[in-house]
This record gives sequence, structure tokens and C-alpha cells, in this order.
Amino acid sequence: MLIFVSRYSHTFGIFSRPPTNAANISYLDGRTQNNATLENSATQNQPVVMYNWQGTKATMRERIVFLFNNEILSDVTFLVGRGAQQQRIPAHKLVLSCGSAVFDAMFNGTLATASSEIEVPDVEPAAFLAVLLFLYTDEIQIDPETVMTTLYTAKKYAVAALEKHCVDFLKNNLTSDNAFLLLTQARLFDEPQLASVCLDTIDRFTTDAFTADGFTDIDIDTLMIVLERDTLRVRESKLFQAVLRYVVM
Repeated sequence: MLIFVSRYSHTFGIFSRPPTNAANISYLDGRTQNNATLENSATQNQPVVMYNWQGTKATMRERIVFLFNNEILSDVTFLVGRGAQQQRIPAHKLVLSCGSAVFDAMFNGTLATASSEIEVPDVEPAAFLAVLLFLYTDEIQIDPETVMTTLYTAKKYAVAALEKHCVDFLKNNLTSDNAFLLLTQARLFDEPQLASVCLDTIDRFTTDAFTADGFTDIDIDTLMIVLERDTLRVRESKLFQAVLRYVVM
């Protein structure tokens, strides 16, 4: 069972209106207050008053991080997810295009979209925010609940560095109990290195892998790939029993 959670977060303050320079005040009715942690990024929708936010950020990185999931200067909105779980996520085309060839083609290619709202029904909001968090901040937020959906989203938008982090996370948390399930996912997402590590684990801990709870949930093609190996460390009688259990379940 995956147990490791990697979280990094930064919070940036909101500055209230000063007594002068009224022309520089921006009223953001209903806009989301920025927060780099994914848990809070889509939950706050209170009217805020911003003044000279640029002056409070000493570096370009701080200014870009501040824009993460922030409607300030945003020029595109993603409608991520389906039904009641759908979330509106503001973004900035320049930042996304700098970090993803897919986003670059989407906004700047010959068939670039002219819409300011883009629906993404096949991605979970938490995974989409994890990819945007990486593009804006270089920070990684992966946990056992979101690693596979984040991997899918990173591959969808060709964010290779985040994809590698997801695969490394899975490798580091690979055990005999989840080797079969991760092998199935590795094949689904076309991750040959992860698949190879899963197969090695099954070879070394064959009995434990075949008796794991998730064994009966794998697809038949994955099972056939494993059964064709001559490196399994298990007696044929136990292997036969495991296959029977798979068929019955």
C-alpha cells in the first residue's frame, strides 16, 4: 500500500487598500485568493482588494507563483471534471505554453483555440491543479490518492519532468502487495521502466504477489504476461491455485 505523501506549499498574503494611490486598486469580485496548496486553491471565493501585489514579490519566481490558480491577469479558464465535481480553474497561457508543448500548440499553434474557456472532462481537478502547480512553481504534490491521475494528466499535456516524478514515486512505493496493480497501470500508461520494476518484484516475491488482494483485479493480458515468464519463484501447484482464484473471482 502506498503510504508516502510529498507536499510543499507556500502562502502569499493579500494586501489591503492604502490611503493613497487609489488608481492602482484592483477590485476582484468573487475571485479566488491565491494559495499554492491544492487543498485550499479552489475553495476560497471571497471578494478581495488587491493593491500593488507586484511590489510585495521580490523575484520573478514569487510573482509567477502568486499567479497560480489566480484570476489576476488570467486569460484562459479551464472547466475541469464532470458534473457536480467540475471546477473552474483560471490560468495564464504564457506560463502554460512555456512548460508544455501541448499547451503551446493549443494556444499558439496553427489550430489554436480562440475560446477563453476550455472543457477538460477527462481529468480530475486535483490532478489538473497538481500539473499547474508544477508548471507555475516547480513544486511537486503527489500522494497515494492522486498519483495515477496526476501521471495521466502529466502525460496528456507532455509535462515529462512531472511524469518522471510520478513514476519515481510509484517505484519507491512498490511492494509485492501492489506489484500486479501497478503493472497494470504501467502498461496502461505505457511506462516500460515501471513495468519492468513491477515484473522484477513479482519474480522475487511471487507467492506474496499472487496472494495479494489486488491480484484478482488485474486484466487478463497482464496475467498472461506474468504467466509466460520462466523467472517466477513459485511451485506450479501454487501457481495453478492462484489462477483458479483469479478465474473464480
